[in-house]
Amino acid sequence: MLIPELHTYSQFDRIRARHELWNEKYPHRAKARGIPFTGLSNARPETLAIQQNLEDLREDLPFDPLEFMDWEEIHEAMIAEAARQGLPLTSHIHQLAPARRLLELGVDRLQHVPADELVDDGFLALAIAIAAGWLASAAFQFIRAR
Repeated sequence: MLIPELHTYSQFDRIRARHELWNEKYPHRAKARGIPFTGLSNARPETLAIQQNLEDLREDLPFDPLEFMDWEEIHEAMIAEAARQGLPLTSHIHQLAPARRLLELGVDRLQHVPADELVDDGFLALAIAIAAGWLASAAFQFIRAR
């Protein structure tokens, strides 16, 4: 029996190793927050106008867009609203820990099986218990985790 995409196993490992080496050399920076285009020493007048428009818009909003919700709060609100409307909710996430948390919060489907770590039995048991769905593109990683 031929398992589809089995030939990509070693290729995936090389891609991941290259990705990890790249991240060691060029670590991720913290996500930028705030109004874009600020702090430029040589900003053109057009850029300054965009910055000013954004600052003016911020003053007109009934909330402060610089007060960020964390990802879990955003997902909790999305899951609650989807449930209120009777809609299924699919998450497009690639990391195991956040995917596990989203299943615990009540997301219906995952776009992908997490790729940052091998999927463990606890994650699979949780997904099966709540009948979470996956798209077919995740099948290879699902097989690899077993």
